[in-house]
Amino acid sequence: MRTGKFFGQKLCALALMASMASIAACGQATESMEFAPAAISGKPVDNHWYPNDKLTPGHLCTVKDADFDEHRYAEQIPHCARNVSRATRIKVSAPYGVSEAQLADYQVDHLIPLALGGSNAEENLWPVPYDQARAKARFENSTYIELRDGNITQRQAIAKIRQWVRDNLRQE
Repeated sequence: MRTGKFFGQKLCALALMASMASIAACGQATESMEFAPAAISGKPVDNHWYPNDKLTPGHLCTVKDADFDEHRYAEQIPHCARNVSRATRIKVSAPYGVSEAQLADYQVDHLIPLALGGSNAEENLWPVPYDQARAKARFENSTYIELRDGNITQRQAIAKIRQWVRDNLRQE
């Protein structure tokens, strides 16, 4: 009986479809992030500034979000306007070991960028040192352009961002 690669691919496809259905149903980005755990001390783990997948799994904007402002792109992706208060920045940074006094050195960043359909929910935010956030923003912009121009889907754009975060967010 052959259950190798083909069977595994079918299971992966079914899991992906179930995951995407969950995202569509509740706005929660549910696919596994496979990131290293966040540093409780506020320092990177293994020299990586990964979001903790329990604290920051990612979250998509929906029409029910208070910050929803329009649908964008041919794919009609819900877009949320930026709205992250100082109190929220302090709250999401604390579990990462970043104090209010240290916030001047960090950007509280959206794991799934707003331009790709991310939300302002706490589950989509984590503190990133400014130099790392700027590097991520450059990649986000090129990914946004691909999505806007219809060259990739939202799902593909989010996967690109997640992969970039895994591969590139390191302390210099």
